[in-house]
Order: sequence, then structure tokens, then C-alpha cells
Amino acid sequence: MSEPLVSICCITYNHVAFIQQALSGFLMQQASFEYEIIIHDDCSTDGTTEILRVYEAEYPERMRVMYEEENQYSKGRKVFPLTLALARGKYIALCEGDDYWTDPHKLQKQVEYLEAHPECSMCFHNVWVKHDGIDGVDRFYNPPDQKADLSLRDILACDSPATCSMLFRRDALPGLPDWYSGVAMGDWPLRVLLARNGLLGYMSSVMAVYRKHAGGAFTSRSTLQWLPGVVRTCSLLDTALGGAYHDDVMVTCLGWLNAAMREVMDEACQGLGARRASRRFREALRSGGLPRDEVRTWLGKLNAAYFVDCRDSLNRRFVIEALWEILCNDRSWFSNKGLQLTAGQTILGPQMTRGVRAIRRWMCPEHP
Repeated sequence: MSEPLVSICCITYNHVAFIQQALSGFLMQQASFEYEIIIHDDCSTDGTTEILRVYEAEYPERMRVMYEEENQYSKGRKVFPLTLALARGKYIALCEGDDYWTDPHKLQKQVEYLEAHPECSMCFHNVWVKHDGIDGVDRFYNPPDQKADLSLRDILACDSPATCSMLFRRDALPGLPDWYSGVAMGDWPLRVLLARNGLLGYMSSVMAVYRKHAGGAFTSRSTLQWLPGVVRTCSLLDTALGGAYHDDVMVTCLGWLNAAMREVMDEACQGLGARRASRRFREALRSGGLPRDEVRTWLGKLNAAYFVDCRDSLNRRFVIEALWEILCNDRSWFSNKGLQLTAGQTILGPQMTRGVRAIRRWMCPEHP
């Protein structure tokens, strides 16, 4: 095979139920140019490796597979850079082993798009989101009013394309910076790096399927479990961009914090209890490297929300636990008369708010 114009980079781990569909999507591509398939198998244990060996033997000129003897993800090592280092193409296409392409002309269309749009460092397209064995409504990934060209600011706001839809110029990503190894999820920072060197152009055609399933890297973890890594990633991106996009990065970070807070509230209301829920939230914030003052502020917001949003459904013990967490983490909460009154009525009844007023005077003597 002559020098490939496109390199398909695919990472896989325990995708025995899906990998053949992904490989079929690669091999069915009809293009006027050569392309190669580079796959990284992160020490799969479910039969994925055996399937890859069969395909590699059948297509030795087109396919190269890296087989790990130890799982690299569990060691905190990013595996996408390993496939990128082997890529010879002018363009790089991405698709993980549990997703798949549905259009045999996908690569041809995307290469033609980038050839016609030199201002773009990457192009992407719409995909179908499929829930496989888990609850969820199948849908299109991108909305009907999807913006045609995404800028760096758009990507920082998490207007992110599906990974299986991405095709980018290799020279727009000459190398991955050292800080990339410290990010929690590699896709978002990768798109940030590409958006620094051009626009990300959108094609409305649906040419792939993004599969959500119980074993998926993203769906297998809760928002709270992702939170420490997201906070660290936002900090790394903010530093890498020299603080020029600090507000944009913080909007995304705050969105994750609010989502995690809501998740913790739901768990608390379902029986975990305010104190245990607050402890889980606090540990996640600290693990993410959030400063102590910000941790206390977010814990105060969490417990204030217990009162404001859930007081009608909370039992007396739960509310008292939440009040205690507020006293421990955010004394300024009692300077707000409205919240103070709500707390008093919830805990002690409408006739006994003087007890909470006494607490307020003790905690915040500057507010009579």
C-alpha cells in the first residue's frame, strides 16, 4: 500500500460485542485515496484481542494493532497518543471500538470538506446516539440549529463534537503537550488544541453511531466520580491558555459542579443522608484540587439547596443534618434572612424561628 492520506486511530478495551461493527465501518470506506487503520488494544480480556488478530491477519497492509500486556488506562496513561505517534496520514480520523461508522463515503466527504475549507483544522458531522442495554432515548447528537463553525470559545463552552465524527489535519496537532497526560478525559482538551489552530467545521450528514452502554468509559461513572478529574482538567486548560479564556473555562467547570451537586442532592433524598452526601461532595472537590475556600462555598451552596429545593420532602433528621453541615462549612449562609427563615420554619416550625435567629446572632454577630 502506498503512503496513506488518512490514518484511522481507534482505541479499544473489552469491546468484544462491538469491535467487529467498528472494523466493518472502517473497511467499507470507499475513497479515492489510501487509508490505514491503527488500533490500540489495552489488554482486553473478553475476546476482543482474538478478533483483532483475525482481522489483522486478513488485512496486514491496511491494519496495524498495538497489543498491551498490561492495561495502561488503569495506570493513568493516555493511550490515544500511542496511536497518533504511529499515524502517517495527512488527516487523522477517530473512532473508538464501541462506536461505528455507517456511511461508506464518510472519509471521502470529510477529506473533500477540509480540502475546500483551509480555515478549518477539523471537521465533524452529526451522529446517532444509541443506548445499548441502558435506559435513555436514542437521538441525534447535534441539534438542528448546530453552529456551522465552532471557535475555541465554543469548544471551551463544551459545544463538543462526537469523537467518532472527527477528522482533523495532522499538522494542526504537531504534538501533544506535557499537560495532556494529566487531563481526566482526552477528547475535550484535544478539541481545544485543534480549535487553537483553526475553526471546527460542521457537516449535517449523519455518518456514524455513538453507542452508550454500561461498560462505556463515560457512562460507567457518575458525574460526581468524574468531578475531580474535570476540575483538574479545567485548571490545566486555564493555565495552558494563559488565563485568556478563564471565564469560558469556569463556565464549563461551574456547570459540572452544579450537575454534581444536584446528583448528590438526589442521592441524599433517596436515603444517603445529608452528612454522608456532603462528605462525598467535599471529598470530590478536594480531590480535584479546588482551594479550601471554594470547597466551603460549594458545600454551603449544596446544603442551602437542601432547604430551598427539598424542604417539603425532607424529614426532620435530614434537615437537621443539612443545617449542621452549613454551620460547619459556610457560616455566612445565616446572614441571609430569607434562608434563615426557611431553615427555621423547616426545622422548628413557624413559631420557633427565634432559635435559628439566636444561632444566626452567634455565627454572624454583625447581623442582629
